[in-house]
Amino acid sequence: MGAGNDDAPGPLAGAHPGLPDRHPIVAGLGDFEVDDERYTYLRTAPDLVPLATHEHEGVEYPLLWARTYGDARIVYDALGHDAASFASPTHRTIIARAAHWLTD
Repeated sequence: MGAGNDDAPGPLAGAHPGLPDRHPIVAGLGDFEVDDERYTYLRTAPDLVPLATHEHEGVEYPLLWARTYGDARIVYDALGHDAASFASPTHRTIIARAAHWLTD
C-alpha cells in the first residue's frame, strides 16, 4: 500500500483536505469537507503521490494516495470509516475515479 501507521489522532470533521491537481483521480477537484478520522505520523513510501492531505500541528499528512509498483496500480483511501464520510460528493467522485484509474 505504501505506508505504516503509528497514530490516529482523532476526527477530521469539517476539514478541507488539499487536492493537488497532479493526478487524473483528482484532476479539476478542489478542497472538500468530510467527516472522518484522520491518520497522522504515517511512514510513507517515497514514490506515492498524495491525492488528499490534512494538516496536523503544521505538518501535511496524506489521506489518499496513488502509486505504481511494477506493473500494478495502487490507490489507498484512509477515509471511509463510516457512512458520514461517503456523504461527501467529492469523496464519492474520488472513489469512482480511483476505480476507473485502477482498471484502465
